[in-house]
Amino acid sequence: MLKYDGSDWQGKWHNNGNRQFAGWNMNKGDQFIAGDFDQDGRDEILAIAQNGWAKLLKYDGSDWQGKWIRWWQTIHLAYENDIYIGLILW
Repeated sequence: MLKYDGSDWQGKWHNNGNRQFAGWNMNKGDQFIAGDFDQDGRDEILAIAQNGWAKLLKYDGSDWQGKWIRWWQTIHLAYENDIYIGLILW
């Protein structure tokens, strides 16, 4: 993960190429959506697998933490004009 400081990019986090992200094993077809899901003013990442598993990931300033993980029977991502606007889980 890189952060732009106004004049250059700074390295903030990496996983050494192990395909894991706060305990999430990244696979082809996974979707990652950034948004302020816990309404604390800072974005989290929602990881969604094709098999119905989803995990909310939060960066604490030095590493990523898993906030919750759950299997959903159905996951629908809502888009309007190619912009993500919501998530329906059941």
